[in-house]
Amino acid sequence: MKTMSALLLVVDDEELVRDMLAEQLTTEHTEVLTAASAREAIQLIEQHRFHVVISDIIMPDGDGIELLLELKRKGDRTPMIAITAQQDIYLQAVKRLGAAYCFRKPLDFEALRNAIQGLLDDPPQNKQDFS
Repeated sequence: MKTMSALLLVVDDEELVRDMLAEQLTTEHTEVLTAASAREAIQLIEQHRFHVVISDIIMPDGDGIELLLELKRKGDRTPMIAITAQQDIYLQAVKRLGAAYCFRKPLDFEALRNAIQGLLDDPPQNKQDFS
C-alpha cells in the first residue's frame, strides 16, 4: 500500500471472518475497524471517514445491500467491496447497486488486497468486478 494511511471497515456477522479479514488487511499504513451488522457499520461510518468498506451481503441484523443503499442515500461515495458465500444472485444485485468489487467466499486474499489497493490508488468512477 502507499505510504498514506488508509482506514478500512470490515462488516460481517461472523466474528471469525471479521477477525481474519482485519488481521489479513491490517498493515503499517492500514487500520481496520470491524462491525457485526449494517446498523453497526452505519454508526461507525458516521464517526469515521473510511477509504473502503468490505461487507458481507447476507447478515441477520441488517445486510450488505441495506448498507450499500444507505451509503447511496446519504451521498457517501466510499467504495464498497461485497463478499458472500451465497448464490450469484446476491453478487449480481450488489454489483447493479454500485459495489466496486464483488467476491465469493472463501476469499482470495491476494485478489481482495489488489482490489483494495486499486481503490486506494484510484478511487472508483463506478468500477465493478465479478470474481
